[in-house]
Amino acid sequence: MTGEGVREEGNDPDAGNAELVAMLHSRQTSVRVATLQTLMEDPTGDAAVRSSVEDLLSDRTPAVVAIPALVGEVRWLAAQALSSERRAAGIDQAVVVDDVPLPRTPTELARSATAAGLPVKGGNEGAFSSWSALVARGALATEDLVI
Repeated sequence: MTGEGVREEGNDPDAGNAELVAMLHSRQTSVRVATLQTLMEDPTGDAAVRSSVEDLLSDRTPAVVAIPALVGEVRWLAAQALSSERRAAGIDQAVVVDDVPLPRTPTELARSATAAGLPVKGGNEGAFSSWSALVARGALATEDLVI
């Protein structure tokens, strides 16, 4: 396993899954995001991994959740990964997360921040700051995710 959330071939699956669980609990948002992105494409079907992904359904931390750049909450990405994990485990159960702001481009966030009278800063940190301020003001439309 590498630090970027990509599994290496030939490793003991249990050891790899333990490392995935640790990465899902990382304090670094970028590590959690990279691991969730990996699980979306290459799910394990493992109960411990699935439980750790479920824990992230309440993580409202803003992050770049897709490339080209889309800013959203970690929980949006966790819902996508959990859906993949459930399918891999043969679990036919929808993932439901209420009141989630949908990801937006940095340009969309800057426009929304300007319209709300908020300062606009460049870069990812500026986009995350705009996201957080807009969410706090209830200025980003939300929807209930059902995946």
